[in-house]
Amino acid sequence: MNKFNKSFLFLIIPVLFVSGGCKKEKSNGQQIVPGYIAGTVKNTFNEPLSGAIVMLMSDNTLTVRTGESGYFLFEKLPWRTYSLSVSLNGYISQSKNISIASADTSRVDFVMQLGTAVTQISDSLLIFPYTGGSKSILIKSNTSWTVTDTSGWITCNHSSGHGNGTLLFTCQKNTGAEFRSYTIKVNDGTREFQIVVHQGYQILLTGSTFTPGNGITSEKDSVTLTFNQPIRIVELTNLQQTCYQQIYPRYLGDSSSIRFNYQCGRLGGEYQIGYTVTDRYLNAQPGTATVRFYSYKLNLPGKIMCCYITDDNNTCWVGMASPGRLLEVSMGSHTVIRTISVPYNPSKICMNPWDQKLYVIATDPMQNHYDSVIHVINPVTGNSDRNIPFRRDQYDNPQSPTIFPYALQFTNSGYGAALLLSNGSTALRWKVIDCAHNDSISIHPTWFTNYDYHDFRNLFVSFDKEKIMMTSNNYDCNIALLDGNSHNIDLLVPPVVSYGNFLRPNRLNGNIWLGQAYEQYILHPDHTASTLTHIDLENYPGADYSYKTNEPEVMYVCADNILNIIDYSSGNTIKTTDILYGLQGVTTTTNGEQIIMVRSASDNSDLLFFSSSIFNTNKK
Repeated sequence: MNKFNKSFLFLIIPVLFVSGGCKKEKSNGQQIVPGYIAGTVKNTFNEPLSGAIVMLMSDNTLTVRTGESGYFLFEKLPWRTYSLSVSLNGYISQSKNISIASADTSRVDFVMQLGTAVTQISDSLLIFPYTGGSKSILIKSNTSWTVTDTSGWITCNHSSGHGNGTLLFTCQKNTGAEFRSYTIKVNDGTREFQIVVHQGYQILLTGSTFTPGNGITSEKDSVTLTFNQPIRIVELTNLQQTCYQQIYPRYLGDSSSIRFNYQCGRLGGEYQIGYTVTDRYLNAQPGTATVRFYSYKLNLPGKIMCCYITDDNNTCWVGMASPGRLLEVSMGSHTVIRTISVPYNPSKICMNPWDQKLYVIATDPMQNHYDSVIHVINPVTGNSDRNIPFRRDQYDNPQSPTIFPYALQFTNSGYGAALLLSNGSTALRWKVIDCAHNDSISIHPTWFTNYDYHDFRNLFVSFDKEKIMMTSNNYDCNIALLDGNSHNIDLLVPPVVSYGNFLRPNRLNGNIWLGQAYEQYILHPDHTASTLTHIDLENYPGADYSYKTNEPEVMYVCADNILNIIDYSSGNTIKTTDILYGLQGVTTTTNGEQIIMVRSASDNSDLLFFSSSIFNTNKK
C-alpha cells in the first residue's frame, strides 16, 4: 500500500518565460533555439512526489510544482547555467546546478529524504586586500546546496555539493581605482545564504609636499602626505638616521591627507618617511614617502659654475664644468632642452642686450683655469659666433699679464666692461669692450687719472641696461657707474657705509640692495636708504628680490645656512627657514613666481627650483 497520499491533484504553475521571444540571434546571425529542463522528484522508495516546489534561478526566478507523476518542466530557456532547488514539507530540500548549451532537454532528477534541511555557513563576510588571495568558508549541511552569482573577479572552488564541505573563494587582484563588492548566494533549496565580498584597491601616495616653517614665529616645518583614498595611520617613522623625531599626524578633510610637523628638514633637502596605513576595510599597506623640500630638482653631472635667467623668465642658462657645456634649461618644464658642448669650463654667462647673444668667460682661479678669451655663442643656433681675445699691452707685467677675464657686463649700446686678473700675481685690471665697433678693447681714460678706478671687485648692469655698476675692490662701499652711451663714470657714494659691498640691483627698477658686512639696506634711485637690517654676511651665498607685485622691498637673503625673508620697507624679518648646507646663489624670476638655488660639487651638482608660493609672507 502506498504510504503517501495520492488523492490530491496539483496543477502545474505556468512557467515564467524570459522576455525576448522564443529565439535569439547569435552574434554571427544564426538563431539560437531555446532549451528545456525536465525531471522528476521522488522519495527514497522511488515513488513520485507531487506538489513539490521546483525553483529555477538565474536572472529571474521561475517556479513550478510537480504533478502526480512527480514530473516538472521548464521550457524555452536561454542557454546558460541555472540553479535548481526542490522543496516539499516534511522533506529535506535539495539544490543542483545545471547548464543549457543546446536545444535539447536537460534532465535533472531529485530523490528527497524525509526530514528538515539544516545548513550553516561559518562566515557571511569576506574582505580581501587589493592584491587578492584566497579565503575559506565552512559549510555544514544535511542536504545538497549550490553556489551562485560568482563574479569574474571572485570565484569559488565548488558550484554545488552535498553535506559538509569547504568553500574556497579566490579573489583576483584589484587593478582598478575604486572599492568593489559582490554578493555570493548559497542555496539549499529552503534557505538562501548571502556571502558579501569586499575588496579594496591599492593605496597610493599621490602627493608629498612641505611647508617651510618660520623661525620668527617658532612655526615648525610641516609635511603633508596625500593618498588616493581615505586612510588610517598605523605607523609613521622618520627614516633620517641623523635626526630622531616622533611624528604625530593629524588628518585633513576626508582623511585622505595627513599633516605633521617635521623638524629634521632643511630647504633643498630630501627626506624619507616610512608609513603603514590601512584602508576602510583595515587592509594594511606599508610604503615609503620621499619628501622633497623643494619644488623641482635637476641633478647634473659635473660642477655648476654659473646660472643666468633670461629677461622673459623662460630660460635658465647653466654653465657646467667637467665636462664643459652650456645647458639651456626650461623654467616651465624644469628640464634640459639643449646641451651645447664647449672645450672650456664656463665660469660666467651674460646676455649682451645689444645683439642678444651669450658672452661666456672661462677663468676660474679656484680651479687653476685661466682663459683670455670671451666666447660668443648664438643662443638660437647654439653655434659659436666668434671669440674676443684679450692680449697683453705695455702696462702688463711681461711674466704674468693681466689678460684673463673673470667678470663681464654689457649695456644696450654694446659697450661693456671686463674685469681681468693675472695668472702668477695678484694684479687686477679692467678694460672696456665696444661690440658695436668691431669688439674693440681699450683702457678707459679714468684708469690713468683716478686710482679709485684702477680696479674693481665685481660688475652688475642696471635694470634699464644703460649703466654698468662696478663695485670697489677697496671695500669702501662706493659704486662706479659706467654709462654705456657717454662712456663717462659717475661715483655713487651710499648714504650708509660700513665695510664690504655685496650688491644686488633690482632687475625691474632702480633699487639697489647693498649688503655690507654690518648693515644692509635698499638704496633708492633718489639716493635715500630703506630701513637697515643687521645680518652677519660673512658667509654670504646670495640674495635677490621677491619681485611680487605686493612686495616691492621684500628680499630673500641667505646667510649662515638660513634664508631670511626681509621687508626693507619696515626693516622686519618676516620669515626665516633653515637651508641645506652648501645651498647658494639665490636668483628669483622677475615675475616673482620661482626661485633657483644651486648646490654644486666637483662631480655632481643640483639645480633646485622653488615655487615662491611656499614662502607666503601674508602681505596684501
